Amino acid sequence: MNRSRTLCAVLSAAAAAVGLAVAGGPIAQAAASPGWRLVASHHYPPLADYNALNSVVAPAKTDAWALGGNNVGSAAGTNIPVAQRWNGSTWHAVTLPAGVTGPVWAASAPAANDIWAVTEQTGYLVHFNGSTWSVAKTFATGLSATGVTAFSPTNVWVFGTTGFGPGLGTWHLHGTTWTNVTGLGGSVTKASALSASDIWAIGSTGNNPQDAIVRYQGSGWEKVTSAALSDAQFNNIVALSPTNVWVSGNKAGTSKPLLVHLNGTTWTPVAVPFTLNLGALTSDGQGGLWMAANALPPANRIWAVHLAVSSTGVLTWTRHELTAGAGGFAYDITLIPGTTSLWAVGSKPATTGSSVAIWADGPIG
Repeated sequence: MNRSRTLCAVLSAAAAAVGLAVAGGPIAQAAASPGWRLVASHHYPPLADYNALNSVVAPAKTDAWALGGNNVGSAAGTNIPVAQRWNGSTWHAVTLPAGVTGPVWAASAPAANDIWAVTEQTGYLVHFNGSTWSVAKTFATGLSATGVTAFSPTNVWVFGTTGFGPGLGTWHLHGTTWTNVTGLGGSVTKASALSASDIWAIGSTGNNPQDAIVRYQGSGWEKVTSAALSDAQFNNIVALSPTNVWVSGNKAGTSKPLLVHLNGTTWTPVAVPFTLNLGALTSDGQGGLWMAANALPPANRIWAVHLAVSSTGVLTWTRHELTAGAGGFAYDITLIPGTTSLWAVGSKPATTGSSVAIWADGPIG
C-alpha cells in the first residue's frame, strides 16, 4: 500500500466515532499508564477536515515533536501544517513559520536544536534551531516530498519519489550547497541511516514503485540485491546496526504483508502472522522491533505490533490495538531515547473527519 496514493480512501473510511477535542482548545491529555494508550488528541478546524500527525521524532527523553496537517489528503480547507511538542510532561501546540502550507509528511531530528521537516506537496523544508522554526528551502510545488534524513545543519537529505506520481527527487545539502541527486539515488522514497556515510533506503527502478533497497556509503548509491527482496513493494525501512536492518512492505501485486531482515550477510523473510499493512518501524530497545500497523478494509483498525527477538533468535509476535473499533490510522512510531517506551502518531475518528492522535507505551513522565 502506498500511503500517498491511498490516504484519501483510508481516511474516508475512518468515519465518525466520538469527537474528543474542541477546535481551538488545548490538546487533550490522558492519564499515564504503562501500556499503549491515547495520550493526546486535538481537532484543528474546519470541523470536517481530516487531521493527522504523519511523523514523530524524539531527540531526547523529555523532548519530542509530532508533526502533520489539519487537512491531510485534500486540496480543500485551510490546509496548514501542524506541530505538537512534548516538554517532558505535556504536549502543546507550536506554530510553524507563517506562509507555510500543506501537511508535514516527514521529519528528522539529529539533535534537540536541529529538527527538519518537509511538507507533502507544497515544497517547504522547515528547520528548528532550538528556539525558532524557519523555512530552510522551498522546492517546486505540486511535487511529492516523502522523506528527510538530517545529520547536521550542513548535511541534510530530502527525498521525493513515490514511484506513483511526480516527486521532487532527491536533494542533498552538503555545506551550504544543495545538489539535485540523479541516477539510482534520485529514486529514493525514504531512508534510515546508521551514519552520514551509511544510509539504507527504499528506491524505485524503472516504472516499478518502491521495489528496490538501495544503500549510500559515502560516494554514491548502489542497489542491494537478494532473492528475499525480489517481487516486492517496500513501505518502510529501519537500520539499527550493520547487522540488523529491517524492511517492510507487500509482495508485489498483493496485500500480503512482507517483512525481511538483514543479519549483516543474509536477507531472510520473516513470516507475519497478521493480515495488516505494516507501517513505520523502530527498535524496541531490547533487540526487537515495534511497527505501526493498519488492518486492511473493511476492518480499518490500528495497531502497534511487537516482534520480540530472544537471545537465541526465537521470534514472538504480539499486537496492541491503539484505538478500539474501526477508523483512524497509525503513521509513525519511535523509541524514546534511553528507554523502552515509545511514541506513535496518526489520526482518530472525530464527529466528522478525524483528529490528530498521539499514543504512548511505557513510562513517559
